Amino acid sequence: MLVRLINNAPGGCGNDLAIDDFSFRLCSPETVQQVTICAGESFSAGSNVYTLPGVYTERIPIDQSCNDSTVVTYLSWFNSLINQYVVLCRGESVQVGNNVYSETGTYLDTIELPGCDSFITTVVVTGDPDTIRQTVRLCAGGAVWVGNQSYTQPGVYRDTLNNRFGCDSIVVTTLEVGDPFVVNAEPENTTLELGETVQFQGVASGQAGVVWNWAPPQGLSCSDCPDPLARPLVSTDYIATATDTVFGCFAGDTLSIRVHRCNRIFVPNVFAPDLTGQNDRFTLFSGPCVSVIRLLQVYDRWGNLVFDRRDFPANEPSMGWNGETNGRRLDAGVYVYIAEIELLDGFRQQYSGDITLMR
Repeated sequence: MLVRLINNAPGGCGNDLAIDDFSFRLCSPETVQQVTICAGESFSAGSNVYTLPGVYTERIPIDQSCNDSTVVTYLSWFNSLINQYVVLCRGESVQVGNNVYSETGTYLDTIELPGCDSFITTVVVTGDPDTIRQTVRLCAGGAVWVGNQSYTQPGVYRDTLNNRFGCDSIVVTTLEVGDPFVVNAEPENTTLELGETVQFQGVASGQAGVVWNWAPPQGLSCSDCPDPLARPLVSTDYIATATDTVFGCFAGDTLSIRVHRCNRIFVPNVFAPDLTGQNDRFTLFSGPCVSVIRLLQVYDRWGNLVFDRRDFPANEPSMGWNGETNGRRLDAGVYVYIAEIELLDGFRQQYSGDITLMR
């Protein structure tokens, strides 16, 4: 409301007086209030009664007002809500107010306290004692721990431990102990010429049911058997290990094989085709160390090439020189040869000399 006074006297001098009656009315007043009650009690706002927590808005008529008054009420309970989780062992119990609980379940109780009552929700979990039975197999000299106890001898042992609920549990352990597990591999130290073989023999004492492993596997007929045939190309230390499939024990032994390069190469110095049916071809002979004859050439005394063959096996007379060249029989005499062989390990050796052809 605005009241304005204007002086209309000449020159603005003089006093003017205005008199009137004023009346005021409230328009749309709003009131906000916080109210706390105990569960089971009620609160009135306007013409309504409330018993549950919440936010309530009421419009209440007011005399000589342009419209109603607005009252906003925030209603809450004073009661405290308590949640608890209780773990019990079988035979134990928990008391909540006047009630005693010993079985698994969820329980709601009302506790009388000064002021308003409190609600307590109790979740009870009852743990039964566990009985665990286990069978343990040990290698000789081993040990098994059950709680703080260590056992090394065969027998049945009974221990009391806490389970996940903190309750006593019974652990019954049947302990089996295997016999001493020993592995022997033979022959212990062997010297071979390249290409030769040796039979290994692995022996495991103790229990039946053994898994074998030989390392490295190179040069062996098998790496998971007790008696592989060995044909190493280089000197090698072999390790034999065996695992007992009953108790899980394992043991090992070592074999040393020394390999020497081949020196048993025989080159004939005379041959006689068509005379006796024996020794009628010229070639090279060797032990098992030779992989292949890479080259064998024969020249006459004037340097003419009369025989040339490559990449054929040793110890095969049928692959050698028959004393002819281009289907023509050559005269008896002394001829010169050049040969190259390759060993099993890839090494190559050259040979040369003379060969006498007899008729």
